[in-house]
Amino acid sequence: MDTQKPIAPTLDNLTQNAPVAAPQTGLEQLNDILVPQTVTTYVITPGLVICAVAIAIMVMAAYLFYRKHKKSNAYKSIAIVELHQWMSEQSPDATINSSQLSYLNGLLKRVAMSQEGRRKVASLYGAKWQDYLTSTGNLPEPIALVLSENQYQNNHSEHKLNELCVSVEKWIKNYRPPKELASSKTVQSESAEVSHA
Repeated sequence: MDTQKPIAPTLDNLTQNAPVAAPQTGLEQLNDILVPQTVTTYVITPGLVICAVAIAIMVMAAYLFYRKHKKSNAYKSIAIVELHQWMSEQSPDATINSSQLSYLNGLLKRVAMSQEGRRKVASLYGAKWQDYLTSTGNLPEPIALVLSENQYQNNHSEHKLNELCVSVEKWIKNYRPPKELASSKTVQSESAEVSHA
């Protein structure tokens, strides 16, 4: 018997035995597109993280400062609301009488006592009270004189109640206790000395 040697498969033998495919045309010859990975526009870098943390800290500090400021000036808001309620009960063009002056003085003293304490403010009257009103809240001198000296007199025809109440409201808004004024004057005098040197 003849033994035939098995033929080792070669590339030529394989292509001869494989069915021939129809030639591909146009779009059939194209391979699928490789889609690139999406590029993120939000690249998180250490600098970006530091900026975000710094902004968050600044926003928090601003909020805490605002809250502290609002809380420390709450007495002013309460006094202004009380003044407006009292003004609504009064006739704005009426001349001033001693009971109205007494009420306004009491309101101003309560505002001052809320920051300075009863000992420092309650004993002020006359020229000392007038100086206190003009130095701590920029109350005009004639209005301070009416509030400090003339509250027990009935002749106040030169001023209208509305004018007086507007000045009192401005004083409440601008009020700064003397200790704050002293510290700001010290800073101003130091800066003036530096500029002269």
